[in-house]
Amino acid sequence: NTWGSVGDGTGIDRTTPVMVAMPHDPDSMLSNATVTFASLSENGSAHFCGLDSSGRAYCWGANHFGQLGDGSTTDRLSPVPVTMPSGVRFAKITVGGAHTCAMTTGTTDKQIYCWGLNSNGQLGDGSTTDQLVPELITNPATNLLGVYAAFQNTCANFQSGAYCWGNNSFGQLGDGTTTSSTVPVAVTMPGSANFVSMSLGDIHS
Repeated sequence: NTWGSVGDGTGIDRTTPVMVAMPHDPDSMLSNATVTFASLSENGSAHFCGLDSSGRAYCWGANHFGQLGDGSTTDRLSPVPVTMPSGVRFAKITVGGAHTCAMTTGTTDKQIYCWGLNSNGQLGDGSTTDQLVPELITNPATNLLGVYAAFQNTCANFQSGAYCWGNNSFGQLGDGTTTSSTVPVAVTMPGSANFVSMSLGDIHS
């Protein structure tokens, strides 16, 4: 809990479960009403994120590279609201080593936003510049199904195939090379197969 990854507002390591210090619900008129998370990020190194029932994102923990998305590099001991793009709500949020990505709500026009560390192009914006707030990533295909963050790379699956970007030192992007990429590259799919979901480890997919 050195950087607040437990989220209880203390920074004290915990050996048994403790309640996360839930933020105030901005939709409630009651001063003591708190947010209820509808989902949580499934990975996480030293930071975590959650989505409330309205699709707003909250993050907490280490923030050295802006991975909490609140426009700062200040570590947070309890959940803080991500600076949401205008008119955007998230359906899924995924946490990597020091970056975060999310998929917007929608039917067939879902979009990807990423923020935080970008040293290996894991944000997918064509640069290696860190981002302190969510940045829209250009979809390489249509009908986005999901987005998944790993230690220093990110993948997404679409109706027509899968794409990955970021560090590729061990072939984790799945394109048949070990060349890293700052933009999404197509995964070399086996035969006519397609993926309905994906799972990423530190340096494999």
